[in-house]
Amino acid sequence: MERYVAVSPLCRPGQTHVFGAAKNEQLNITCSVEAHPEPSSFRWAFNSSSEVVDIQSARVRSAGKGRSQVSYVPTRHQDYGSLLCWASNDVGVQRQPCIYHVIHACECCFLLSHQ
Repeated sequence: MERYVAVSPLCRPGQTHVFGAAKNEQLNITCSVEAHPEPSSFRWAFNSSSEVVDIQSARVRSAGKGRSQVSYVPTRHQDYGSLLCWASNDVGVQRQPCIYHVIHACECCFLLSHQ
């Protein structure tokens, strides 16, 4: 007989946490958590150096068991920062968010670093 302990969501280890994107380049970032029972909802927010803003639900989709994916497009300098993801289940809300850093990347950066 298997027994399960009910636990609120925690970030799944081994995820990529830094994403590079040029301006107007779409990123699809997946938040993956471990929880029992499975998460019933996810919340995404963007943290710039000055404020934390919720991500519109239209940009978020379920990515399967314990996963949520956000579509994010940085369009200006202020759009680079950290995306935060919290999951919740019947036990509770995740205490510490999963954090994904969005940094500026461009084609010319590679060329400049190899000159």
